[in-house]
Amino acid sequence: MNARSLFLLLLFVVALVLGLSACGVPSRLSYGQRMATAEVQGCWEGALRTPLPVTVTPLPVTVEPTQVVNPGDPTRTPAPSATPLPTTTPLPRCTPLPGETLEPWPTPWPTRPPVPTRTDADRQFPVVDRQSLMLLPNPILGMALAVHPTEGWPVVAAVDVPFGQRGAVPRVFVRVYDPARGGWQPTQHVSTNASAPVLGRTVAVAVTGDGAIHAVWGITDFPAMGLYASTSRDRGQTWSAPHLLGSYRAVLDVAATLDNHLFVLALRHEESADVDVISRTPDGVWQPRQSVPTNGATWASSAGALLVVGDGVPGVQRALVAALTAGNNRVVISRQILGESTWTTQIRTVGQEILWTIRGVSVDLPDATGGMASVVGLQMNPRFGAGGVYALTSRDGGVQWGEAEEVVRADGTTIEAVAVAADPVAQAWISVWACCAGGLWGNGENTHFASWRALDDPAWQPASFAERVPLVSGGAAVGSVAIAQPRNLPMVWMAWVENAHEVMIRTLAMNRIVPASAYPTPTPMPTPTTTGGTP
Repeated sequence: MNARSLFLLLLFVVALVLGLSACGVPSRLSYGQRMATAEVQGCWEGALRTPLPVTVTPLPVTVEPTQVVNPGDPTRTPAPSATPLPTTTPLPRCTPLPGETLEPWPTPWPTRPPVPTRTDADRQFPVVDRQSLMLLPNPILGMALAVHPTEGWPVVAAVDVPFGQRGAVPRVFVRVYDPARGGWQPTQHVSTNASAPVLGRTVAVAVTGDGAIHAVWGITDFPAMGLYASTSRDRGQTWSAPHLLGSYRAVLDVAATLDNHLFVLALRHEESADVDVISRTPDGVWQPRQSVPTNGATWASSAGALLVVGDGVPGVQRALVAALTAGNNRVVISRQILGESTWTTQIRTVGQEILWTIRGVSVDLPDATGGMASVVGLQMNPRFGAGGVYALTSRDGGVQWGEAEEVVRADGTTIEAVAVAADPVAQAWISVWACCAGGLWGNGENTHFASWRALDDPAWQPASFAERVPLVSGGAAVGSVAIAQPRNLPMVWMAWVENAHEVMIRTLAMNRIVPASAYPTPTPMPTPTTTGGTP
């Protein structure tokens, strides 16, 4: 084909395109062009649907935090509520052209009945299945667990004890779960800058209502003994310098309140082995120690549990309950109303052997008068080689106590650790215990078992040691065990020492232990109709 032919062909194509344009063939417009056209002519062209109405809310106004009384603890002023803009109305459609069929509007979904919503505490409570938190080079002889009382996020502490290493000192490590980040903060070494002697074996943690985390640990090497405390206000990222509380043999337990009071139960190092409560006010001031009356029953290896009952419950008296094991088979229980100085003391005989550990829990339940009552439970187990778990119960916030209950008994079997929880829905006590080969120093085939009883039924289940069923927790060489429970929630965090060197943690729902028949029958809900209403 010569140049003249190519020129004529190109001229024909250009003329054809121009001719078709003149005949009114519509061009493809973008959505932005169609929207601009609709705004000018007041209606929306074509067969497509117009944009749906959209409500636009302006961004909230930023308000600077206001400094208040407590230094270092500012309270943010809530931002004012933003006023939403009115709902925009879409432009109507233009009159359809001849032969043009408008696309039908979609049929709206029927109104659905409301569904139950979860609380903030439920949303912040994750489900965790056997997670490793710490792997330390030396044996872990002290481990503690606590949760925020209402939000439920946990904090775990452990003491790494270097036996037989000249010049080495024990180290206290803490790790915190941060719900805002959806995971665990890095493990922090908090026992720095403290003049620690050779061995430190005890540690306890607590969380106050403002989210401050408090760790207390004790030194056990005679004669240089001490008790130290440190606080974190940023979910365990930074810690205050260790504060020396005094010369003590061990920290037995720590309790905190919603209004930010802290209480430490400490065992003195003198031969008499008396016990003190050291309190800290919300503004961070440590108060003079108070002696807990024990009538000389405590000894150098006493264990203890400290509880605040009635905290934040209208009409229920707030009190401290301190339970201590004596140098025999007795438990000394002392109670003090918060704000007063007088203690009342009771002693209960439990089993026949020297008691080794003791744990406690408090739950607030409706009483017969329509009010609320704090029900307190204590559980303890004897020393090594005496397989048994026992319990004590108070239905009135620790004022009166029943006689000892046998949770499980197996002579000649080692039940090395016990942890206690409560199911507020089924109104039942829970006991988790480790059995049966001893796992404190590792390598022992030791795992978790569980028992339970309804508060109105004195019989613990399973009825005998032979009927025990392992709690499928993932523990194989279990040493120490701890349970921490948010206020009146049937879900707990359970931590334990695995193979003497590793701290494991998981969440545990109470209905894995308590059978379905023990729960109240739910009230049937009306079936929603197809239009979204109820009959």
